[in-house]
Amino acid sequence: MKARIPPRQQISNQSLKAVDEYIQEESHNMSRRLFKLVAVALNELYGFGAKRNLELSQRVGNLIIEHQDDEIFWQHVDQRCDQMKLGYEHEDYERMEKRRERR
Repeated sequence: MKARIPPRQQISNQSLKAVDEYIQEESHNMSRRLFKLVAVALNELYGFGAKRNLELSQRVGNLIIEHQDDEIFWQHVDQRCDQMKLGYEHEDYERMEKRRERR
């Protein structure tokens, strides 16, 4: 007799925690790399030094932490980006809502 085990139950809580930690670490690494690139670009284009770049990265980091799953905030960010005609893809608000509900 074959039994089907739903994927969520196949992975132990310890494994799920390890996966979450890995994803969090990789996300942190990617964010750090992006901040570095932005800092270099701002320095090259506009002469931003250490103080201005650190203030910018701290402000952006704080906004991300404060509004990570706030779909209204990200809608406003998307609207601002649209006004500037940056062409960024909008966030997936339904997915954000589902992730917030799981927590």
